[in-house]
Amino acid sequence: MTVTWTTKCGTWTNPAGKSRGTDAAAARRVTNITTKNIAVQVTVNVASGDAGLIFRYSKPNGQASFYRLILRFATKAGQLKIEKVLSGYSPIVVKERDVNIEHSTDYQLRVVVAEGCFIVFLDGKYEFTAWDSSLNDGVCGLEVLAGTADFDDFKQWNIPDPQDL
Repeated sequence: MTVTWTTKCGTWTNPAGKSRGTDAAAARRVTNITTKNIAVQVTVNVASGDAGLIFRYSKPNGQASFYRLILRFATKAGQLKIEKVLSGYSPIVVKERDVNIEHSTDYQLRVVVAEGCFIVFLDGKYEFTAWDSSLNDGVCGLEVLAGTADFDDFKQWNIPDPQDL
């Protein structure tokens, strides 16, 4: 299946074959493939702000809800977080971990999503597993918060429902 992209907010360009998101608040771009169980991977280089992957993005009643796996630079060491974003509410931290990250450095993010289980990797290294079953399906994509980031080598794989294995 061919992946096509839809911009939800912010400004998106494609310098040197990469996908660059920029916005003072939030820039989001999502794929056309709706799925429940998926593995998603991307290389991200955050020039400023925070950035990462979004998954199970949907807009019931016109209001967006989704999960995000994000590199947060607000703390001294930096953090890798999964947050649940429900329209009209502040983001809810599902799980977080302190990691040593710096702006203007390439990082590979990967999340494997099966039912309510999220398995997170940074640069090919397992970081943590988190659980939440509030949102059941949707599309995946890219997100930048209050800054600019380049994304490259985006990949997604549908994985079988664990009940079917």
